[in-house]
Amino acid sequence: MGISTPALAERVAPLVDAVVIGTPVVRALMTAYEQAPALTTAFAQALDLYATTETRT
Repeated sequence: MGISTPALAERVAPLVDAVVIGTPVVRALMTAYEQAPALTTAFAQALDLYATTETRT
């Protein structure tokens, strides 16, 4: 089972280095493309607290 909702992404974010959310966005684009921007925004908002600006050299 993958990360299928913004709530689940937010729950696992403190425990992982990255959260991959491609499938829910692609599914939205294929079935209800007008909802894809809102879904992407919801994921971004759910993960915003855990975002880093780390730069690797």
